[in-house]
Amino acid sequence: MTSFSKSTLNTLFFWLASISSPLLADGVIKGIVLDRATRQPLPGANIRVLGTPLGAATGADGRFVLSPIPSGTYTLEASLIGYQPQRLENKSISASAALELHFELIEAPVPLSEIIVTPGRFAIMQNEPAVRQTLTREEISTIPHFGEDIYRAVQRLPGISGNDFNAKFTVRGGENEEVLVLLDGLELYEPFHLNDIGGGLSIVDVEAIGGINLMTGGFTVEYGDKLSGVFDISSITPDQGTRRTALGLSFLNARFKTEGRFNDDKGRWFVSARRGYIDLVLKLIGEDEQPSPDYYDALGKVQYRLNDRHTLSIHALRSGDRFDLLDKDEGDKVGSSYGNTYGWLTLKSSLRPTLFAQTVLSAGRVNQDRAGTDFTGADRQVRAHVTDVRDFQVYNFKQDWSFNFSDRHFIKWGFDAKSLHADYDYFNRQRIEAIFNPNQYDTTIAKTDLSGRKLGVYLADRMRLIKPLTAELGVRYDDNTYTHDKKFSPRLNLAYTIGKRSVVRLGWGRFYQTQGIHELEVQDGEDKFFPAESAEHRVIGFEHAFENNVNLRVEAYQKRLANLRTHYGNLLDPFNIFPEVEEDRVTYRPERGEAKGVELFVKKDNGGKINWWGSYAFAFAEDRINGKTVPRNFDQRHTVYLDFNYRPNLKWRLNVAWQYHSGWPFTEAAFEEIKLADGSSFYQLVYGQRNAARLPAYHRLDVRANRYFEAGKGRLAVFLEVINLYDRTNVRTYDNYIRRSANGQLIFVKETQEWLPRLPSIGISWEF
Repeated sequence: MTSFSKSTLNTLFFWLASISSPLLADGVIKGIVLDRATRQPLPGANIRVLGTPLGAATGADGRFVLSPIPSGTYTLEASLIGYQPQRLENKSISASAALELHFELIEAPVPLSEIIVTPGRFAIMQNEPAVRQTLTREEISTIPHFGEDIYRAVQRLPGISGNDFNAKFTVRGGENEEVLVLLDGLELYEPFHLNDIGGGLSIVDVEAIGGINLMTGGFTVEYGDKLSGVFDISSITPDQGTRRTALGLSFLNARFKTEGRFNDDKGRWFVSARRGYIDLVLKLIGEDEQPSPDYYDALGKVQYRLNDRHTLSIHALRSGDRFDLLDKDEGDKVGSSYGNTYGWLTLKSSLRPTLFAQTVLSAGRVNQDRAGTDFTGADRQVRAHVTDVRDFQVYNFKQDWSFNFSDRHFIKWGFDAKSLHADYDYFNRQRIEAIFNPNQYDTTIAKTDLSGRKLGVYLADRMRLIKPLTAELGVRYDDNTYTHDKKFSPRLNLAYTIGKRSVVRLGWGRFYQTQGIHELEVQDGEDKFFPAESAEHRVIGFEHAFENNVNLRVEAYQKRLANLRTHYGNLLDPFNIFPEVEEDRVTYRPERGEAKGVELFVKKDNGGKINWWGSYAFAFAEDRINGKTVPRNFDQRHTVYLDFNYRPNLKWRLNVAWQYHSGWPFTEAAFEEIKLADGSSFYQLVYGQRNAARLPAYHRLDVRANRYFEAGKGRLAVFLEVINLYDRTNVRTYDNYIRRSANGQLIFVKETQEWLPRLPSIGISWEF
């Protein structure tokens, strides 16, 4: 693991502060935003300098200040929910005098189609004027998060839980598999790299993302077949008339991105590629016996405006992984590979000013190949041997329609038809730890070829019942041939505005999730699919925007789970390459489950030098197993996130982030003496009640410094990040083993395994 001395850090900071290229003289923009009709100031309006990351928000008096601004000519835009955005173009900035601007916004009720009726929704990296931004692009790029991965960044939002080893997150007590992941309308099935350690990074680079809608509960009927949440990603759209290229190098990977337009701006394109080089670093330092993971991903899009009504997009996504491990002393060998390949066409059609359709035609393939042999003992007998080859293919035709019937009704409908195919070729030969005959083996073999179809159909009507009250009533029907599930999902969402600054949202609905055709757990002996699991969501939320640019959000939720299928898991440590052959593998079937809690999110961002945000969640996530209440693995009673951002000028961005959560539940294990009839005895590891104990509370402090330089016609960005600054030992699990002392006595050891120790990293990117 890389580490830096104190003198090295001081030298690095001195270099960052001293070698910057000269910038043009800076100027100041200040002004006021008014309501054109009433001439009253508008607090909380957003001011953006288009084409730059610069922005501000108006205070209680409607005034704003943007400083410092490099000299040049800019276009500025003012926007506020409930008003038409206004742009002021070709405004020249110089250091000689401050530029005074006046915006006068015209009140315009938010169109029915743009009203947010869903509680539990976070808008990330978006520029929609009708949406209050949760996390901006600049915040995502400067938040300290290991791996520079969007999945890790959003784990700082209330209701989201994750760990340091992988990017997968859970939503309000549900499993990661209960989150629907979409990329430009396409469902991604296994969107992670480094699956042998649980999924260390997502396969979509953050630099390729244009915006995200994250929904943590009560989502509407166009989203189906998932129990807990939606992670809806939109790729970037190049700015008009520009061509940009970016190169980046960080602690884990190298990245490349290029984008532009063609044919008089009718066409747009971008390509993003990334390659991890952990394997190269390990070879360079001579660690040949360490795990050798390598991965890559590439995403490309070409979008073309056919005419005023139709825009066609062609997308392609490819990712690949390899993981190799060879223990020369023991002879253990592991090798695996994973791949994701998707191609899809998207046609967006504005058939009439009030009628819109989106059509997606796609094909995808997900494959994996795992193989490994584990030896044990002085005679190096085979303890376990596994080969696991799987191939999953999906063909999808999907349409979404919307019709603005009147100023009181907005209707949505659509369907999603899929043809699915999965191949399984699995072999597992495992030695049984028997007392009298240690040479017994258990063998699991599965070779099967499965096909099926899925159809989802939905219809919803968003109604303006009275001026401040909007309701959306919808129903969804899902039909799955290989599990024989036929499910109706009614859902209701309400949004009630109180003045211009407050809104109350309610959500209720039934949600179903079928077992994926590629999710048959043949490694644990399963040869049949389980019926669909179900959940009932009840959510209420309140949001208020104060005049001092503080946004407050409070939500309470209850999620009742039923028809839960049999689960297989490891009691001690789930981070194993072949968890199905470990001795702590257990089977359990919850009778029902429940997740409930209260979440608070508060943020202040006026575009000035100092901004901050924080969140708190009080939550329960439990199952009922054999008549007993058992906490789920990510049951966090208390969770706190605090982020502080300081931007003294355009050259520097500093971020301090602290997090805390209550200790996760775990299963105690201890050695117990077993006496035999002949008077001899041996010690066996026995387990206590599932998840009855708690690990110590988790907390850590992360810091990150970003430094920007003008580099010719481009921009150079360098960051230094330290995860777990005060080197807190956060317990991940406990290893229990026996060793003999020098005098032959048995010593029982309980060894702590921790999450990330203090971890510095550095990265650089250049956009030109």
